[in-house]
Amino acid sequence: MKKSIKDIKDKYDYTLIDCIPSLWLLTINAYRVIVPIRPQFLVAKNLEQLVTNVMLVKKSINLSLYIDGILLTLVDN
Repeated sequence: MKKSIKDIKDKYDYTLIDCIPSLWLLTINAYRVIVPIRPQFLVAKNLEQLVTNVMLVKKSINLSLYIDGILLTLVDN
């Protein structure tokens, strides 16, 4: 998949891939991630762990990996 994305990278500003909320191969090979979360306390605690894990991946496996933002989902009003 990384080769496929590399082949089209110059044609598009963004390539979005929706994947499961974990650090599997798609996330590890990404250049950037946007983290969708529900605005709830327990979810926010999990966000801390996710950010820590992304930073560990960045240091050890993928120097290009950045968190571009947090996207709040399932928000009333």
